Amino acid sequence: MSESEPQEWELTRGIWLQLLDEGAILAVRIATIERPAVDCLSRWLEARLNAWEPPQPWLVMYDFKTSGAMLTPYMRRRIDEFVRLRPDVSGRSAFVMRRDAATALFEISQAGGPTRVRTLRVWFDRQQALAWLRELL
Repeated sequence: MSESEPQEWELTRGIWLQLLDEGAILAVRIATIERPAVDCLSRWLEARLNAWEPPQPWLVMYDFKTSGAMLTPYMRRRIDEFVRLRPDVSGRSAFVMRRDAATALFEISQAGGPTRVRTLRVWFDRQQALAWLRELL
């Protein structure tokens, strides 16, 4: 992290948050797959999204790559629940992951899904994911 980037803080054990671009982009670094941590993050994100003011786009990057954490079926269910919240809020969610079979399955499942107001996309590079999110600023 460079000196110009905002400080990262730990939400709960194994999950760190960082607000980028004056709070317009939320970066979430995930280093655990434990359900209590996933639930804590889900509650925090739900509260933040429920307070979000359209037309500002919801822009979030979930970084699984730096820790090597994997997307579990439980996390996938929580993501599906979250995607349905606040259909009036448009935006993008970038998932930064390692290149492997599980990632490919996640990418395929998202590509074939119904049109959503918040686009989900898998990336293998953090900087490319941020550039994609910044297109809406």
